[in-house]
Amino acid sequence: MKDKNHGLDKDIVASLMAGSMKLMMQDELAEKLINAYQPSKVDAWRYSFEFDGLSERALYLTVLANTFPEKLNQQKAQSLLKDMNVLLTKSHSLITEALTARAMILYSKSAINEKAQYHITFVDTANNALQKGIDITKNNSLLSEMIKDENTLANLSSTVKFTANTPAYYQITTTGYDKERKEVANQSINITREFRDIDGYEIKDFHLGDEVVVVIKAQSLVGNIDNIIITDILPAGFEFVPVKQNAVPYIRTTQGKSNQDVLQEEWDMDVDFANIQEDRLILFARLSDQESVFRYKVRVANKGEFTLPDITAEQVTDTLVYGSDNDAKKKKIIVK
Repeated sequence: MKDKNHGLDKDIVASLMAGSMKLMMQDELAEKLINAYQPSKVDAWRYSFEFDGLSERALYLTVLANTFPEKLNQQKAQSLLKDMNVLLTKSHSLITEALTARAMILYSKSAINEKAQYHITFVDTANNALQKGIDITKNNSLLSEMIKDENTLANLSSTVKFTANTPAYYQITTTGYDKERKEVANQSINITREFRDIDGYEIKDFHLGDEVVVVIKAQSLVGNIDNIIITDILPAGFEFVPVKQNAVPYIRTTQGKSNQDVLQEEWDMDVDFANIQEDRLILFARLSDQESVFRYKVRVANKGEFTLPDITAEQVTDTLVYGSDNDAKKKKIIVK
């Protein structure tokens, strides 16, 4: 490393090595590596997993907080924090956001010693408070606040006002589903579902006890993308046809063999993993600009009229890469 380091001593990888050296009580080498680090440009994108300027700084801050806490109040660390504050105003991948959240948590535990005072307010677009503000005075620790007020939740993405007497960071996590379906414009993924019989013909009439092939069709509008989660929720009154334990729930429909030419050649979806849950199928897949399909069997278990639930596709590392079938809510299934 001393003779031919090729600048690696300034790389974030060397900083990670510094943490290991410190744990092995190689203090002199650890100090040399951690002090030599120079951050790349703020807008840099490196490596194959979307490792950017923000995630690099977050990793360095994590190493400091875990192994060199005495350096957190030094100029380099404070300069990185300023960079991170600027970068946090932009959109980043889920991986980068997770690395940053972890770094901020560790920083708050290691660098902030005084008692912190927080004030959180939720306001609407006219700056009117939606509910009473929250005041907290605590020692350096994590704070979690559950919000159930519907008006607050409906406007949450742009209504948080946060003040504190010490460096502090907040993160919002939402769970559940929208009460009203919303059409999403400018989607990055086209995704639809069809119902066919075993020969590949579209099913128009559903009868109790029928076995149906569900065909998921998906296509990327932004080139090749991976780490896509597709969630297909079963309509009420339908159930999965059992498959062998740990078997991928996949069935081929006859492709391009009908004498009536009703079938088209279809591209099989590149699926890494398929998981059947009680009321939904979850796929982890790769998509391209070539439309691809995935097929699985369900059985009609109840009579009645059923509204089709949502089918969605979303990239794990960038939730802005998203798609849903906006026409699904307009369709109903009648089982005789």
